[in-house]
Amino acid sequence: MARPPRKPGLSARPARRALALGLLLAAFVPSSMAAEACQPRDFGAFSLCIPPAWRIEATAGTAVDSAAGRWSVSGPGAALLVEHDYGLYSDPLQQLPDGARVLDDTPLQLDGRAARLLRYTVPGRDGGPLMHQLGLHVPVVHPGGRMGPMRLTLLARSTDPKRLAEADAAFRSLRFKPPR
Repeated sequence: MARPPRKPGLSARPARRALALGLLLAAFVPSSMAAEACQPRDFGAFSLCIPPAWRIEATAGTAVDSAAGRWSVSGPGAALLVEHDYGLYSDPLQQLPDGARVLDDTPLQLDGRAARLLRYTVPGRDGGPLMHQLGLHVPVVHPGGRMGPMRLTLLARSTDPKRLAEADAAFRSLRFKPPR
């Protein structure tokens, strides 16, 4: 079958480019975030875009040398515990707990900074359920001064591995504020 003649000045390229761009963007939007809009949440030096279903029940802590906190996220299924540590000495996730089994260790870029996303499991205490963990470490958030760079570590834990998909999407939405 012969193609109909094209009208002068019209091209299929822009439509193809738009379709390709849409497919590419859809591939990088985590499925847990695609179904529902996320809500930006300010944590001081950084922000995350979290699912509206997350109910942050408690935030605690500021250490002497860092801004640290912990919050639990309720919702369907097992609880999700998330911790953050922003400071000079945040955990680089180099030494994992005894019995930890690394499932994935991925270097990536977040908000223009090198980062490392680590997915692993840890046996439960005293025969308890397997704990699924997702850690994100950004070794240089801001270059810092004489003492070294400011760093960030986020750590999510749950007995339900599906809950880590939510944390993964939130972690990948990480945005930093300029230093004060």
